[in-house]
Parts: sequence; structure tokens; C-alpha cells
Amino acid sequence: AALTVYCNCSFKGNDKMLKFNRSSIGGSKYLLSTNLCPEEDTLKFESRFESGNLARAIMISPNFYELQLRPDLYTNRHMQWFYFKITNTKKGRLYRIEQQNKKNNIVIFGIKKSRSDITPQYICQKLNELLDIELNELDISNLYSLGNVENSPIKVEFASYIKTIYTLKHCNKLKGKNITIAHDLTLNQRQENQILRKHLNLAKKNTNNICHIRKKPPLC
Repeated sequence: AALTVYCNCSFKGNDKMLKFNRSSIGGSKYLLSTNLCPEEDTLKFESRFESGNLARAIMISPNFYELQLRPDLYTNRHMQWFYFKITNTKKGRLYRIEQQNKKNNIVIFGIKKSRSDITPQYICQKLNELLDIELNELDISNLYSLGNVENSPIKVEFASYIKTIYTLKHCNKLKGKNITIAHDLTLNQRQENQILRKHLNLAKKNTNNICHIRKKPPLC
């Protein structure tokens, strides 16, 4: 049976968002218009068809979009796939599309294991051993190898942002070891961090106080 997914347009500050609303098994004759944000330079995202997995699209600029995707419900969530349609593209224009779910991701460098041996159980065991924390397989939603060769970086997507922060807070215990862990950030987040670090360095030069960056974690 066909599955129709409905996305509504909403706003978060100046960002335009196409947000998942509801789905209908068997489809529906009452289809909403896909042109919910009618602007000439805006890409149009469509996921209202069987197996479409786009939950939300945020326009950072006419050439840059961040997407939130839903993982397949009937897998071990060890892979990420993309299934949606984009229209209203302009010839000769370069577009950048990134996955917004990255806030739950970390990237592990330096694990000397073959790809076939990298499993959620192994990653949990390794992180618990290195960081002296308590993780289990249910805390990991997806697992990727960022390359086709042995010892490629491993991207880990946690089921919640809380587990991501919990893990990153203990990364200071990796000092002196050959393994490093980094937060997987979107382009927009990396640019924001560069701006924050610039202001932090200026504040340190102009005052004798101890300065640091403190970010308010998202509610989700």
C-alpha cells in the first residue's frame, strides 16, 4: 500500500522549515500543494510517496539546506539512506545539502579494526573501556564507516543528544591515547563555532578574566 507523507511549512526565526505533519496509508486524494514556500529561488522537497524518509528541510540560504531524515523502521539502524524528490533547481547553480541530525553524531578516529568487525556492541564496549562510561547497544541508532579501507573513521549516531554530550564530556580521558573523538557538525554549526571562537579570543585579549563558551543545549 502507498504511504503519503504530509509536510507543512513553518518558521524558526528567519529559517523556513518543511516539517513532517502526518502520513496516510493508501495515499489520499486530498494532496497539499508542494509549493508551500512559493519563492523562485527556493528548492522544493517532496517526500509524500511510499518509503519517502524526509522529515524536515531548513533553508539556510537559497543554495544551502539542512535536512532531517527518518531512519528505516525495519532495520538495525546501522545505515542511512536518502529517498525524497527535489524540484525547482536552477541550471548552473551549486547546492549544498547536509543532514541536520548530525548533532547526535560523533566521529571516532584511530580504531584499528576491519569494517566487518565494527558493530554497535564493539563500539559500546570500546567507548566504555576508553572513557569509563556506561553505554549499551540501544544508545546507538546508526553506525557508518567513513571509507572503504581498514582503520577508516567511524561515525556513530546516538539515539539521543544527551548520550552525545555524555560521551563528549569524557573525551579528556583520551589524552595520551591514539584514538580521538570529535562532534560531527553541520556547515552552519562549524561557521557559528568559528565566530564564537573569534569573539572568545578577542575577549581574552581585552580582559584579564577567564573566558569560555557556554552553549545552551537544545530541548530535543
